[in-house]
Amino acid sequence: MLRKDVPLEETWDLKDLYKDESHALKDLENLQDQVKNLMDLKISDPSSLMAFTKKYEKAALSMDHLVNYEELIVSTDFSDQEKNKIAGEIHAGLVEVEENLALVEASYYDLEDKLIEPMTQDPRYGAFFKRILRDKPHHLTKETEALLKSLDPVIELPYSVYQAAKFKDLDFPDFQVEGKTYPLSFILYEDQYAYDPDTDLRRESYAAFSKGLEAYENTLGTAFISMVKRDVALAKARSYPSVFDYMLRSHEITREMYDNHLDTMMEKLAPIMQDYALVLKDRYHLDTISYADLKLSPNPQSTKRYTMEEAKDLILEAFKPYGEEYVEEISRAFTDRWVDYADNDFKSTGGFCASPYRCHSYILMTFRGLLSDVFTLAHELGHAGHFARAGKNQSILTVEPSLYFVESPSTTSELLLKEYLLKHAQSPEERREIIGESLANTYYHNFVTHFLEAYFQREVYRKVEAGENLQPNQLRDIFNASLKKFWGNLVDLPDTAGLTWMRQPHYYEASGFYSYTYSAGLNLGTLLGRLLVDDPATTKKWLEVLDMGGSQSPIAFANHIGLDITTTDALEKSLAIIGSMVDELKEEEQNV
Repeated sequence: MLRKDVPLEETWDLKDLYKDESHALKDLENLQDQVKNLMDLKISDPSSLMAFTKKYEKAALSMDHLVNYEELIVSTDFSDQEKNKIAGEIHAGLVEVEENLALVEASYYDLEDKLIEPMTQDPRYGAFFKRILRDKPHHLTKETEALLKSLDPVIELPYSVYQAAKFKDLDFPDFQVEGKTYPLSFILYEDQYAYDPDTDLRRESYAAFSKGLEAYENTLGTAFISMVKRDVALAKARSYPSVFDYMLRSHEITREMYDNHLDTMMEKLAPIMQDYALVLKDRYHLDTISYADLKLSPNPQSTKRYTMEEAKDLILEAFKPYGEEYVEEISRAFTDRWVDYADNDFKSTGGFCASPYRCHSYILMTFRGLLSDVFTLAHELGHAGHFARAGKNQSILTVEPSLYFVESPSTTSELLLKEYLLKHAQSPEERREIIGESLANTYYHNFVTHFLEAYFQREVYRKVEAGENLQPNQLRDIFNASLKKFWGNLVDLPDTAGLTWMRQPHYYEASGFYSYTYSAGLNLGTLLGRLLVDDPATTKKWLEVLDMGGSQSPIAFANHIGLDITTTDALEKSLAIIGSMVDELKEEEQNV
């Protein structure tokens, strides 16, 4: 379906962000003037520092809105040349702004610590100034920082190459099953064929999809390795002990916590998910379990479909433990067109939630009426609810939480939906379907897919930092080694399984190691899912955490709700819960 043929109610309304493109371009002009004025200001005492910060805060607001708008206007239809032109114009203007902002921000790093330290106690800006002090030893000269900002299009070229290849150049061959020809695209495979219960169709589409990816393995591999080399070089230039310390700065955790998490997942999640794969094998009567089979739902007989209205009612009911105010805020997503859920050509794959400060969130997804779509919508609305509360209580300079924590509210919301559905299940079959969908959508995707990305990513960064001259085809080998370690001999892993690294954009997240944050967030979400239903005191504390935005560390957030994430104890409890869910599916399979 072309974008012009999509029903209006299935699209989002960007007018709450900017009335139209001309208003966005006008804001860009105003932002350029604001930043130039900031460059002329001097800081000499606490009073001038506070005045400077308030003006910087205002510029940050416009910057935030424009960055979001640039992405949103093209993501629903990458073939729209007019929208691409506007987005390009905004992007070009923002590159200039960022170059000047680097000079503005350098004013903070040029200050003496004794002027900054008292500001760390400020109730509104304290966390912002703490980060200034944290990053100050790693800040380069203002001229160098400005140069890096001016080179942003070059520095971010690997992601631009990935986007161009994925949405414009990648061409997938049609494939045949029993004499019938099927079209293939990135979206068709990732959103449809990978889940198809027809084994021949699913496996043939995977083979054809892999062939299309393979044609760009060298191009995207070269870009990816260049990105890793860039990060290693920047870490060294900024005097970080290692590239891992540099990349984990935005997570606000230690290298030890990161390594322990990944190693524990590999050791203790792998056997659980191998049991899960055996459930899929039995349910679909497969002779062998192939890599192409792992995205199957454990519910082969499920034909139930949900309307968007039904999805809304389920989610709002599930969110009731959060309180009336929260539910009322989230309900606006359906009346005020926050969600773009149309299934049109040239639309971005997957789903995301963009949350412009003190606007409302915008959610992109494709809704086909599956229970998995309802879970995805709950996930993205979890982001929306989080940033609605944080935006009301925090400055734009402190609203963003650490990268470690950012997926916690979203995955917690998925688990809240799961608990609600289980509580109201009418039969063992319905309960089995809910648990199966939670495992397939919430856990296989976030705990397994993204974990394996993170495990692979760590190996690549280790090798590049050690001076290895990696070649594009070696990325396939590294990913295959990670898959083999996780699945053992249970899953049939073709060599093309190693191309999976080409399918996700998370590696290119500028703030670093984004794939890792999903399993980190789901660790908290798994433990919270049940507590929020049964314990009002925990719910109250969790809402307080959401209000805190980025004003505290993830360790402090976890402590606030009574959890310790500095050891693997919480993670092992989460894994035990997942194991119990898989055990229940296995028991049901035996009963069936």
